Amino acid sequence: MIDVAAIREKVWFDKITDRALYQQTCAAYGVSFRLYHSHKDIPITERQVIVFEENGSIPLEEFVHPEDAVYIFGRTGYDVRNWFPDATSVKIVTPGRSSLFGCVACGIVLEDRKRKQENW
Repeated sequence: MIDVAAIREKVWFDKITDRALYQQTCAAYGVSFRLYHSHKDIPITERQVIVFEENGSIPLEEFVHPEDAVYIFGRTGYDVRNWFPDATSVKIVTPGRSSLFGCVACGIVLEDRKRKQENW
């Protein structure tokens, strides 16, 4: 089972819009979602923690999605790996040095997971 946890974007979206974008994306893939105000609020469980961020160590193209994990998306421009140093970190390669909104990155990751499971 995959769950998505995200840190609210402080600058770009208001709280309601940010939550709605994530909820719609996760609902489309049948994944549960929680939006947090701070990384300190995310409960760390025994499940594998995967962070998706700009400076991740594994490119998404090479990443093998686990069966049971919590996927964590941070705020644009923040290094989520610093918040969860023991987590696996994955990056979505983008042109130049552009970054993605967390909710956009979430959609890309969940679609990647779906395609890899279906062996596209």
